[in-house]
Amino acid sequence: TGHGVPGAFMSMLANVLLNQIINIEGILEADEILNHLHQRVRLALKQAETHNRDGMDLALCVYDSRNKTLSFAGAKNPLIY
Repeated sequence: TGHGVPGAFMSMLANVLLNQIINIEGILEADEILNHLHQRVRLALKQAETHNRDGMDLALCVYDSRNKTLSFAGAKNPLIY
C-alpha cells in the first residue's frame, strides 16, 4: 500500500488479524498463517466487491525451538539464507 497513513492502517490491520490467527485459532504453520491473513485482508477491504488491489509485502518465519526448525512463507519477499 505504501508509506504514511495507508501503510500504518495495513500494519494495524495485519497485527489484529495475525493475533487472531496465531493466538486465538492456534494456527502455527507459516504458509497457513499467510494464507489465512491473505483471505482476511481481502474480506476486511471488501476486495471481491471493490476490486481494490491494496495489499502488503510480508516475510514470516516460524521457529520451533523444540524441534529446532524454521519455516518460512513470503508474500513478495524471498528468504535469503
